[in-house]
Amino acid sequence: MELELFEIVHQCIEQEMVTLQARTVDLATDMEQVLRLEAEVQAAIGEVVLRAQKKEAAHQLRVQHLQARQEAATLKASELATQEAALKAAVAREEVAAKARAAKRQMIAGVRAAISEKEGHAAVVQEVEMKGQVVGGEFRNLKILIEHYVVDLNAISNDGRSPLFLAASFLMYKLLLDNGAERSGVDDHGRTALMHYAYAAHFQLVEYCVRKEQFQLDAKDDEGKTALHWACARNNNF
Repeated sequence: MELELFEIVHQCIEQEMVTLQARTVDLATDMEQVLRLEAEVQAAIGEVVLRAQKKEAAHQLRVQHLQARQEAATLKASELATQEAALKAAVAREEVAAKARAAKRQMIAGVRAAISEKEGHAAVVQEVEMKGQVVGGEFRNLKILIEHYVVDLNAISNDGRSPLFLAASFLMYKLLLDNGAERSGVDDHGRTALMHYAYAAHFQLVEYCVRKEQFQLDAKDDEGKTALHWACARNNNF
């Protein structure tokens, strides 16, 4: 009886062992499945994170590209503004230059209308005599005559005077000298240019000629008068 009972207990224990072994196998299988699922989940999470990182990098790249385009557009706008300002300045300068050219053409046309090539020599003498004061465009007219026409600056008028005798200022005097006028001659009455300057009271011109010793101060005309005599004749104090 006890033996039978022992066999029954032994069999029960063996059955339980078999059952436990089967459950252990099932648990191991379940554990493998759990681990596999966990690995799949981690892989999925990693893939999601990688896609998010790539998406963020692409977004940052687009932001940088847009910023670069905005900076380029700002720089281009600044360049265009600078070009516009330069263009306006150039247009303004061209307008001024065009007005100056038009004024010069008008002045030259007026001079050309007043003289001809045959009258060139007499025109220089008349220009100095009639417009002796260097004001406004008168000095420029004389300069244009010299620059644009072939004229003899030592041409003699009816009373034996050259243009240098008729200069009314230092500027005219220098302009004529620099372009070939001679200062050594005398008029029909034996008077030098200095005598004419003294009698006409051209103070600065007389002072310049005296200081530079460009004339013989004791030279006398046909009446025996010097430049000093002619200065006194007009009650001028030099």
